[in-house]
Amino acid sequence: MVRCLDDQLRGRAEHWPGPPAETVIDKVTVSIANTGATMREVWIEEPLEPARRRTVVRAWPSEPTIANHRLRMKLTVPGGKIERARFEILYER
Repeated sequence: MVRCLDDQLRGRAEHWPGPPAETVIDKVTVSIANTGATMREVWIEEPLEPARRRTVVRAWPSEPTIANHRLRMKLTVPGGKIERARFEILYER
């Protein structure tokens, strides 16, 4: 679910969860569209599943942080543009 707190921002997330196993990689792509005219800084927060260890194995365009069972990443979205972020999380259960 994508929730935007600003009516000039639109968001979409696509999730590709791995199969249930001891070790699994979940893939997430998030797209944010800025329908306004000015650049915006946007925080992406993704709740994480319970696991013994969680590791970000790939991330683009920047490395997110993990804290309090959430992944956080900041994007800068120019006015009238769309920015995307992608990350893969390795869960060791």
